[in-house]
Amino acid sequence: MVLGTVQFGMDYGIANLMGKPTRKDILSILALAWEKGIRRFDTAPGYGSEKVLGEFIEANGLQDETILLTKMPSMKSSNYCKSVPLSLETSLNHLGCPIDVLFIHNPADTGLILKDPEFFRDLVQDYPV
Repeated sequence: MVLGTVQFGMDYGIANLMGKPTRKDILSILALAWEKGIRRFDTAPGYGSEKVLGEFIEANGLQDETILLTKMPSMKSSNYCKSVPLSLETSLNHLGCPIDVLFIHNPADTGLILKDPEFFRDLVQDYPV
């Protein structure tokens, strides 16, 4: 089971009639999810939810138990060697613990893996993902 956190950072979803929850409600949702055994959380820099999720993790000392899934923002083919590490550093700082799964969010970016496999191999070795 994975708890998605997109609604923690923005008004999202066709059935979302109440908008983004309050910080207090987000922390309550995270606490209840944790209490019920959810250890996996899906986030992304573009969701705006990484900071509050990281605050919850840090406040409860859950860095070693949390399983995080996040995404790389769309990579511009001309500057991905700078933008991808910067995005990872930002996510790691916000979340306060390692990232277990890193998705490529934009399907158009998958060609970069074929174009520059060494960069992505090094990325996996250089960052705690």
